[in-house]
Amino acid sequence: MSELYIPIERPTRNLVNGRFLKGHTPHNKGKKLKFHSRWSKRRCLKNLEKGRGAWHKTGAGMNRKSVVAIKNGQLCGIFPSIQDAGKATGVSPSLISYICHKKPGKHKACGFEWFFENDNTWCDLILNGNG
Repeated sequence: MSELYIPIERPTRNLVNGRFLKGHTPHNKGKKLKFHSRWSKRRCLKNLEKGRGAWHKTGAGMNRKSVVAIKNGQLCGIFPSIQDAGKATGVSPSLISYICHKKPGKHKACGFEWFFENDNTWCDLILNGNG
């Protein structure tokens, strides 16, 4: 009489953090992406047509705010976004953003004072004429 052999069932995932164990091949390796619904497929293709990545809901410039540049008490320009201001003036956009959000330390960059357009503190600087 022979005994019935039942193979040991090995876990495919780590029980603590849920990650796949080393040497395990995932169920979808090498297969094409399948959309779970027609709606999600349509949404992804629509984003690809607009030039954004397939899974991103917001693209660059969706949350842009217009900025104002002031130099020596004179209005130098109003730009539709921080990126455009950086390209036009040669100042780093991250530095413009840093100054506009009034972080301590920096107030000017390349001689320009930067403000968001809807922040009305810049109006007084132009009217008074002091930089």
